[in-house]
Amino acid sequence: MTTVTAALICPMYFKWITLTLATLIAACAPQRTKSPEVAMPTPAVKTLEEGPFLWTAKLPQGDIHLFGTVHIGVDVEQELPKVIEIFKGATELVLEADLSQVDRKKTIATSEWISAISDSEKQQYQSLTKVPLEALQGFKPFVAYTQLIVSQLPTTPPMDQHLERSAKQSGVAVGYLESANSQIDLLSSLYGASELKELLADPAAIKKDSDELIAAYKIGSEDKMWNVMSTSPTMDEGMLKKLLDDRNKAWVPKIEKLNAGAFVAVGAGHLVGPRSVVALLREKGIRVERVKLH
Repeated sequence: MTTVTAALICPMYFKWITLTLATLIAACAPQRTKSPEVAMPTPAVKTLEEGPFLWTAKLPQGDIHLFGTVHIGVDVEQELPKVIEIFKGATELVLEADLSQVDRKKTIATSEWISAISDSEKQQYQSLTKVPLEALQGFKPFVAYTQLIVSQLPTTPPMDQHLERSAKQSGVAVGYLESANSQIDLLSSLYGASELKELLADPAAIKKDSDELIAAYKIGSEDKMWNVMSTSPTMDEGMLKKLLDDRNKAWVPKIEKLNAGAFVAVGAGHLVGPRSVVALLREKGIRVERVKLH
């Protein structure tokens, strides 16, 4: 990752975070105390102008569906009934990772990192999250970092967890594309005390940028979604490769082998752009079509 060195570019940095990592936050971070404030509303935008982030991939063994999620900020049951209708016919649900298999030891760290956080920053952290930062000093700093992000986001059920719970209740098999521990390792390598300090310097940017991302998602625009992510000053080629491209390449051979009727649900960032899962499947000659509402 390119280290963020100025608060000015922090807002763009969180666009990818809010799109792809919030589900993992729920597995790793301690639950925050309920705040008396009213939950933040999601942006008021025209919904699904261009259709849901849902594709049909026509594999030799039969059709499967690819669904791009945002993990917080959109109620999939209420706002995406077409997706739920198709999901209910799935023979298997495939997600990024099994978050119940996180090795909690990977989140544990010595407390030296907290010495880099000033008293005023600690006070600000507690004011925003309702959690004393000292309570998290036994964890790696990415836990405190992602806890802060979650505290500022709309409080809707994470899509991935909702789909997984529904599949298991219905007796539908659930599979995964990578290990939860590999996601933990990625988070640990990217987000430390310095990134937490940068986030505390401009916490209002979290909601601002999540609103922009959710708005792009709700109108169903691939171009706007990709632009939100790829124009970030910190989202250089190296970061895109690590966070998206390498993982997309690793997933495609697994997706090609799925049985007909599988329903793949991954962060929407993995399904848009020139090196997305959709693009890579098309390069292999597989027909992939966007599902339209009408």
